[in-house]
Amino acid sequence: MMLKLKYLFENYDLAKEALGNWEHDADTLDEMLSRFRISSNAIYPFCQNGRVCFLRLAPLEEKLEKNVFGELEFIDYLCSCGYPALEPVPAKKVKYV
Repeated sequence: MMLKLKYLFENYDLAKEALGNWEHDADTLDEMLSRFRISSNAIYPFCQNGRVCFLRLAPLEEKLEKNVFGELEFIDYLCSCGYPALEPVPAKKVKYV
């Protein structure tokens, strides 16, 4: 399946809405979000207590939920084995959103 062109454009409003689920440094948000990258996922950097984190957004019709959770389980496995993988940042109310 090929990614649709409509997903290849920035969507700051959606990124800001999604970031409501995580603690983030509001004073650097606009500058950090402007450094986004989009391919099969939209990746928006943001800061949390001065530490750079990445918000990954994927269209529902492009990614199966079970595959995303499978990726998260694999990352947990890599981290538990001492591999230096990027670790998911828990959301405010639930582990993953």
